[in-house]
Amino acid sequence: MYSFVDHFDIGRYPADGFSFLQNFVGNITAEMGEADWGQYVNYPDPKLSQEQAQTRYWGKHLPKLQSIKAAVDPEDVFHYPQGILPVAA
Repeated sequence: MYSFVDHFDIGRYPADGFSFLQNFVGNITAEMGEADWGQYVNYPDPKLSQEQAQTRYWGKHLPKLQSIKAAVDPEDVFHYPQGILPVAA
């Protein structure tokens, strides 16, 4: 298991920092199937789309979590950009 975390606390973040890290992670995960890797929701990636976040953070559990979300928050009142969307009725 890998966890990619970046930390920078001196000066300004390098202009190529995100592209460098994306290439690094891409090289490691390129041969893996989407179901074989994911991301940890406690380290949110603001560059992910809602769809990418759904798949990477929740994986095979997404359908069950969407059903729960639909039952307790069908209007998506407690929305955040990388959160679970309620299953469409």
